[in-house]
Amino acid sequence: MVGAIVAPVGTLGGPITVKMVNWCHSIDRGNAVVDKLTVYVSPETHRRLKTVASSNGMSLSDFMVQAAERAMMAPDRATAARQMDLVRALVIGTVTSDEMHDMRAEGRRF
Repeated sequence: MVGAIVAPVGTLGGPITVKMVNWCHSIDRGNAVVDKLTVYVSPETHRRLKTVASSNGMSLSDFMVQAAERAMMAPDRATAARQMDLVRALVIGTVTSDEMHDMRAEGRRF
């Protein structure tokens, strides 16, 4: 079986190289089989990922698995656009461009 991992969404920055790997490095753990997945990143990206994982009280492996699971469960662009269209349809009234500008400015003051 061949697969790839999805990088976590966020502002970690740095180039992330996603490499297709062969999941043949399986470890039999009782009834479950655990697959090893290798992802190559720059040393700076690795350090930043590890720092964020640690600050969340997680190992780097657990952090990456959680990020990949979130990415797989996130809606695609078309679904997200449909959901936003439904929200927009529920909003009653109109807002002028001046009112929108004032609202944005108010958010920046705090």
